[in-house]
Amino acid sequence: MTLQSYLRTMSEDKKVNQKDRECLLTDYREAGEDARYRDRLLYNSYYLAIILLVFVVQTLATLIANGLRGIATIVLFGSGLLYLFLIAWAVGVRRSRNNAWKRRENIANEFEDALRTNEYAALKAGEYKDGEKGLRAAYEYARQEPRLSEIPNVVHRADIDFVGWLLVPVAILSFFMSGVVLFSDIIGNGIRFWAEVVTRLI
Repeated sequence: MTLQSYLRTMSEDKKVNQKDRECLLTDYREAGEDARYRDRLLYNSYYLAIILLVFVVQTLATLIANGLRGIATIVLFGSGLLYLFLIAWAVGVRRSRNNAWKRRENIANEFEDALRTNEYAALKAGEYKDGEKGLRAAYEYARQEPRLSEIPNVVHRADIDFVGWLLVPVAILSFFMSGVVLFSDIIGNGIRFWAEVVTRLI
């Protein structure tokens, strides 16, 4: 191989490496944007779930006060189904978000830490890029930054599993309460019967 052909090969290799680097950088940026977008979607779904819960409770109070137990049962069962849908959707979005952060982190590792992921990319349990996660860390941050605009950051620092702590319990409670309301007459008669039995025995 002549010196000229060797230099040409080296030049072509550099071009290929540069092209691969540019592709990785583009992938890195797109993975970060995708992860942030899905992160916002996920937390917006939690806020929606809380608003929906308040609406359902208010509607139930009105219906039960007016003696419309049949409609209250339908509302409870329907809210349970809606929360099941939210659970499935939130789990899918969370999985996609974590995969996007993982891809971004893998690309950063290929560049030997020349690229730095932001604080949202800390996927390992108990880690946070500029501090610890958990309710205590969220409380301390809220004390230092007591502004409404900082609520998303407080929520991120708290690192609460809203699927396990909010969506699943509300879905289960909705289905359970729909059964309670539907069979409230039977339950009420049973309670009165056993109350009378206990009273006579005493």
